[in-house]
Amino acid sequence: MIVIGLDIGTTSICGVALELPAGRLLRAITLPNGSFLTGDRSETRQDPEVIVRTLEEITRSLLEQYPNPAGIGITGQMHGVLYTDKEGRAVSPLYTWQDRRGLKLSADGGTVADRIARQTGYPVSTGYGLVTHAALSENGEVPEEASCALHDSRLCGDAVDRAERPCHRGFQCGGTRAV
Repeated sequence: MIVIGLDIGTTSICGVALELPAGRLLRAITLPNGSFLTGDRSETRQDPEVIVRTLEEITRSLLEQYPNPAGIGITGQMHGVLYTDKEGRAVSPLYTWQDRRGLKLSADGGTVADRIARQTGYPVSTGYGLVTHAALSENGEVPEEASCALHDSRLCGDAVDRAERPCHRGFQCGGTRAV
């Protein structure tokens, strides 16, 4: 049985074909993730369309050689935020885990990360998706047409029930209110 694995990393995007159950590597492809956008040094953003094109190139190549995989697994960078519309189309860049806008001073004189930590009683780091979302929300930078904030909607498409995403409730799917 052959399976395909895809990893959408911050600096590279990789794909592998594995033979199971032995776990024998049949093929590996690694391409640079050339999707970084320029801007303020505290902001780390990537173009989701460039990521999708790179992922499609890798997937197409693997499927040409292994056309009937038993499954395809996808992983992505932790804490990334991508706002999507109701149809799952990207309406923002991907804000990566490296984004540091949560360290900018908030209206109360502290950082957004500090304010969330005080409100919740839990330490949070800048770059956490919740902190990035709160900073964007506080500065009026969440796109008006945003319906949800996640990094995998484009890949999952209609296979994901957009009305019920328990793992993304902190981002207020269906709305954009921050903590």
